[in-house]
Parts: sequence; structure tokens; C-alpha cells
Amino acid sequence: MIVEFSRRKFLLAAGGSALALPVLEALTPRSAHAAFDTVKRMVFFVTVNGSPRGNRPTGVGPSFELGPIFSGLERHKADTLFITGLGSRAAEISNGDPHALGFATTLSGCKALPGDLFRHGACFDQPTCQGTGWGGGPSVDQLIAQAHIAAGVPIIESSLNFAVKNAPGSLYTRLSYSAPGTPLTPEASPSDAFDRIFGGVKSTDPAVLARIRARQASVLDELDAELVSLQTRLSAADRLRLDAHLTGLRSLEAKIARMEGQSGGECGPPTRSPLGAGTLVKRNDGGMEEDVQEHMMDSIIERHDIWQEMTMRALACDLTRVVTIITAPSRADTFMPWLEGKGLPGNFTKPHHAASHDNDVPTLTSMDNWYSQRVASYVDDLKAEMDVDGKPLFERSALCYFNELGDGADHSHHDKPHVIIGSLGGFFKQGQLVKYPDATPHNVLLTAIAQSMGVETDHVGTTEPELMGGDVSLVKA
Repeated sequence: MIVEFSRRKFLLAAGGSALALPVLEALTPRSAHAAFDTVKRMVFFVTVNGSPRGNRPTGVGPSFELGPIFSGLERHKADTLFITGLGSRAAEISNGDPHALGFATTLSGCKALPGDLFRHGACFDQPTCQGTGWGGGPSVDQLIAQAHIAAGVPIIESSLNFAVKNAPGSLYTRLSYSAPGTPLTPEASPSDAFDRIFGGVKSTDPAVLARIRARQASVLDELDAELVSLQTRLSAADRLRLDAHLTGLRSLEAKIARMEGQSGGECGPPTRSPLGAGTLVKRNDGGMEEDVQEHMMDSIIERHDIWQEMTMRALACDLTRVVTIITAPSRADTFMPWLEGKGLPGNFTKPHHAASHDNDVPTLTSMDNWYSQRVASYVDDLKAEMDVDGKPLFERSALCYFNELGDGADHSHHDKPHVIIGSLGGFFKQGQLVKYPDATPHNVLLTAIAQSMGVETDHVGTTEPELMGGDVSLVKA
């Protein structure tokens, strides 16, 4: 199979930013470009409702044991870095509901903004109840995405954000922030996401493809006259800046041309699913899901499968280098009836959030273990997918597996489970459990993640004294 990637569609799909002229007074330093010379890819996989501490990994260093919750990662243990002792201090010093604050701070390390848009779930119907505004981001996935775009990295999507459940916008359902108070809406409709991301990809035969290529002159060629005229009016410095911008665009076109010539399905689109966004989750003002019924689970496993395949195709085609998967909105009451009859401990007629409130350790352990198996499946795919150099995507990738809370029963944010699978080209330690001093703000790990992807920063998150501290080198190889 030969796939056709429409140049114009993809250039426009970049939100117009690919065609926009640079701010000629602000040339990006050459070192910023050099930071992204090596292709690296990051996937964030975020679950909810915390996890029982007693069934997490034990030990320290390379001799650690995964424990019942994370045993689904056993086949990838040698590639796994488990970090303990870190917590979301940003959530602890913010007002509002612990679930919502967990979502607002997990990827940002920033306090939530003040306000009363979102009330504490335990007292949302009381006039004096403490509230909060949106998250105080930006989140680390968006810092990475923005740095790639600013450096002129020739990608189509700055990032992809997928949600398994269709939830209305609130502090409980938005994980990624492009700026303080500016949440990103994750895509919940697989069919719409396919059409937007892969809509320019279709099968065709070589003869048709040749005619299309002959007809489609470069977008830049059409602008030659205007560019020549513009260059005569620019200073020498600004001509250099414009030349650098045009070089980036030519590189983008060259990459798309390479995609057009891919054969054997190496860079083809995933299978298009007809699934839409699904039933909109109903939530009260306190973030609690309403009308929770097992039969309304809306093809949960199928949606997980679709987002996983779409993630792998987008990464393999280098359409993006950052993907965030929201497995469920904060405080989610997800049923897992497929766990019935498999000899697992637990009551699977009970939804996830209810099990968390009940401190139903057997049920929570089985549910969380299922998520760890999903993560292991993502890693399987990263190891199976080949990069353009014939090496597995996994060699220059990492998957961050996080949770909104520490222990769900006490709604705490300290000692949250943090897992990174993959060294990202040798940046992270592997096959180890690293323990930070208790109550270390997890900003230190967010900082390490940003650095691993080429972002030049020494701190992710706001700079309140409570959010500072921690040694980045503890997780570095």
C-alpha cells in the first residue's frame, strides 16, 4: 500500500502556524533547535481515584518488586522506573476538591487559580464552601509541545489529547493546560479524531499518486514572488530569520513527501472507527457522576483500543511527539464488568470511585492492575513499531503512568504513584525503584520529564517555596 498525505491539508492542520511568518525580531536561538535534533516521544497515561499503598511496589534500587497493582508490567520490569515519595504539593496548597485539584496539578505542578467556579465535592451545596478556579498550568505535556513548535520541529500536531470517556469541561475533566486558566479539551470521538488527524491519508496506486504529486506544486513555490519582494525590504538579520523559517517549512514538506512514498503500511493510518464521543457523562456541581449504570459504560475497552492504535500510528508517522491519554475523568465511576469470572478478587458490580471511597482494596487492586496491563500493551506496541531507522520506537520513547491521587480512600496527594517506562534514549534510569524523601513536590519529576524531551528549564510549575526542591539527577541514568 502507498499512502498519500495531502501537503496542503497537513500544513493547514498545523493550525496555520506552519505557514505563519516568524516574529522577525525574535529569532529562536540555535541551541533551542539543537535540543530537538534527536526525535523523542512521550506518552502520558493518567488514571484516577488513587491506589492502595499496601499493594504497590516494595524495595529499592534494582531489587524492587512490582507488587499486585503493577504486576501487569512484569514483562517490562527491566524498562520500568518506579518513583516513590513524591506528591502534588500544588494540590495540597490549593483550595477545592481533592479529586479536581489532583487533575489540575498532576501534569502542571501549579496551584489552581483562586475563584469559586468549582466547589469542594463534599460541600458544594453550601454557600460558604471553599471553591477554586481553573488549573494554574501550563502542563508539562504542553510545555514540551510548545517548545517543539517554537524550535521549528516539523511535526503536524503539537500534541494529541484523548479521553476514553466523554465528559463536560470542568476542573474534574481537564488535565492539560496551554497556559494558566486555559485547559485543553481532549478528543472523545474516535471518528472525529481520525478525520481530523488522518483525514489527508488515503490509499492510492502509484500512477494516481504520481499525477497528484505533479499537480501539487510546493506551497512555498506559490509564494516565491511575494517572498522575493519581502526579502528585498528586510534587514540582513531578518533575512536570516526568514531563511531559517523557510528551511523549516521545506523540511516539513520533505517529511510529508517521505510519508507519501511510504509503502508496506509502515506509516499508514489506523483503522477508522465509526464510534462517536459516546454518552456525555452527567456530573453534579461537586463533580460526582450521576446516573451511573453498568450498561452505560459505552464500549470502554474498544475506546481504549482505538486510542492506543491511533497513538501508535501518529507517533510512527511523526505527526506528533506528545500524546496524553485520560483513561477516565477525575472522580470517575467506571465499571469493569469484564473482570468478572476471571478469578480476581473484588466486587465488579461496584464502580471505581465507590470502591475507592469504600477502601475496597481487593476491588481497587484488580481494577488498577487492569490499567497496568493496558500500559504494558502500549509498551508492547512501542517495542513492535519501527522508526524510520529500523529501530523500535521504544528506544527513543517513554511512557509516564500517573494517578490523580495518592491513596483514594483518604483523598491524599502525598506519595502518589509515578511510573516511567522507557529510558527515552538513555535519559532515565530503568529497572529500578527510586525513593525521594517523603513530601518532595513532584515538580522535580515534571522538570526531569521536560528536560528529557529537550526543554531547557530547571523547574516546571510555579515557584512558591513549597513547590521547590528535589534532585533531578536521582531519576537520570
